[in-house]
Amino acid sequence: MGLISDLLLPSLAWKLTSLDTSEVVEGQFIPQDLTENIGADYTTTTTTARGAPFVHFSSEGGRSITFTARVFAKHQGLFGVLQDEVEDLVSKIRRTPKVDSDLGRPHVWLFEAGQYVSMNCVVRSVGGITYDRMRPLDGSLRGISCRFDLLEFVDYSTRSETANESLVVPILEGDSYELIASRHYGDPYVGEALRRRNPERPIPVAGETIHIPPKEKLMRGFRRVPQSKVLADKTSRVAFIEGKGS
Repeated sequence: MGLISDLLLPSLAWKLTSLDTSEVVEGQFIPQDLTENIGADYTTTTTTARGAPFVHFSSEGGRSITFTARVFAKHQGLFGVLQDEVEDLVSKIRRTPKVDSDLGRPHVWLFEAGQYVSMNCVVRSVGGITYDRMRPLDGSLRGISCRFDLLEFVDYSTRSETANESLVVPILEGDSYELIASRHYGDPYVGEALRRRNPERPIPVAGETIHIPPKEKLMRGFRRVPQSKVLADKTSRVAFIEGKGS
């Protein structure tokens, strides 16, 4: 009965959409045993003669979702001629947690199931892959079942006022502080603040890494001072004429 309802209600099937490339991995059926976990992280310390440990809140725990997916060949297929569709879907599923060579990391996905469950996530694993009995005539694939383990992905924000984290990124060939600022802050003029934060490295060195703090934290207390001597002298003269200098 469940299989029939799944076929009649394809809009309730699960879907993973890559936020990096827009690639879509779409399931055929409603996800089974869809389970969501939400928690918080705590650390504990103990002391002599205390019956219970001290419990300290550390951070908000990650949200995770697990579910079982079924994939089934829609066609009988003689000698595998019509098996391409199911084999292509199985290949896509197996690739979801793997590193994309163009990105240098796995994809970040948008997971959707029905109208209620959705989450930006990474695929921690695709496990328990169980193959249905192969077709006796040609050994072609009938289908599989597998268990997805998804972890919520919260992007690092370089614009967050409250963020204390510092993103560490590689310096690319030909990078300047302005190019780095444009890439991560969307504002090349922040490059000067980034340069002053790294006085020991006036020019970024390709292959090294650099800390990218939140923009508000980086710009707090930063004043754009004229960099050329002519502009600096002119600024000083104006300040003196207006009675602000001595």
